[in-house]
Amino acid sequence: MSNAFFKVPVAKNEPVLSYAPGSPEKAALKTMLKTLKSKAIDVPMTIGGKKIMGDGNIAIHPPHELKHTLGYHGKADGKMVKQAIDAALITSPKVQLVFGTGWSTGRSKDSFLHSLRSISRQSLATCQVPLR
Repeated sequence: MSNAFFKVPVAKNEPVLSYAPGSPEKAALKTMLKTLKSKAIDVPMTIGGKKIMGDGNIAIHPPHELKHTLGYHGKADGKMVKQAIDAALITSPKVQLVFGTGWSTGRSKDSFLHSLRSISRQSLATCQVPLR
C-alpha cells in the first residue's frame, strides 16, 4: 500500500493529423521536404565540443534516391578517433564503446529497425575503456 498522494498531470499531446491528400498538413510537409532537399548540408563530427569536418567529405544519399545528395559528412582518421576517445574519457570516467556493423548514413525509414537487427544478429563488438 502506498502512503503517498499522486497528482498525475493530464497528458497534452499534439493533435494527430491525417496527412490525407489535399490536407494542409500534407501540403506543408511536401513544402518542407522540397526546401530541405534543395540544399546540401555539411554534417560535422563533434569532438570535445568542437565541430570538425575531417579529411575529405563523404556524400550522404537517401537510400531510395541515390543520385540525390543530401549533404556531406567528414571522414575521420586515426588521430580524430583518438581525440574522440580522449574527450569521452574526460567527460565520463567509464565509457563503453559499441561498434555496430552494417550501419550506414542516410537511412530513411529503417534506421531503428536496422539497429535492432544488428543487435539481434550479435554483430556488436563491445569493449570497455578503462580509467586512466
